[in-house]
Amino acid sequence: MEENQIALEKTKLGPLARLWGVITSPTRAFAYLRDNPTWLLPFLIVAIALTIFSWRIAPLSIEEGKRRIMDSKNLTEEQKEERIQKVEEMGGASWRILFVPIVFLLTLAVQAGVFYFGASLLLGGEGSFRQVFSTCSYANLIAIPTLVIKAPLILAKNTLHIQTSLALLLPVEASKSLLYRFLGHFDFFQIWILILVSIGISEIYGFRLKKSAGMVFSWWLLWIILSLALSSLVKVF
Repeated sequence: MEENQIALEKTKLGPLARLWGVITSPTRAFAYLRDNPTWLLPFLIVAIALTIFSWRIAPLSIEEGKRRIMDSKNLTEEQKEERIQKVEEMGGASWRILFVPIVFLLTLAVQAGVFYFGASLLLGGEGSFRQVFSTCSYANLIAIPTLVIKAPLILAKNTLHIQTSLALLLPVEASKSLLYRFLGHFDFFQIWILILVSIGISEIYGFRLKKSAGMVFSWWLLWIILSLALSSLVKVF
């Protein structure tokens, strides 16, 4: 009994240890979260950071949106004016930023649902949605170093087009090409998140890391293909 208590104390991780452990010792952190799934703290941290970031770049987002409308060859001048007016009206509604945490929460739920479906139903593992949701919530803490690096560059260069992906291999002039958009999905920070999710899934279900990573990255590649196909279809119409 005493030995079990000592072992439990050794493996217990406090809130800060869990947050930092996702970066420094992810296997240990996710092993703890497997038995003690939580999600609220990392969600709040990332949601607050994303809300502040969205508020800070809102004027730049409006200008980028107006620029895209003006550069469109499929719209008449009258249609451009109407859409620009709508963009300005929507941008002036600061309360819309409050939807950022809601969108982030829904994103986590979709991520967790997809990976839970893949691990539990397709691969036949035993785990709970709560455990997978906890894994996704902690893995998305990588949004913080992402913002730390990208936000200053976005504000300094006054553009949202800051790349930390394989799209860096192509010139900016090729930004509208299919290859550029495809490579743009291979973002360093996004891959980091997916690796962490793979580790978490491996700990929850007892899979080999290779197996869980294969499932996670397969879903990701499928999403890339579908999103590119959808965006190309929208441009046609």
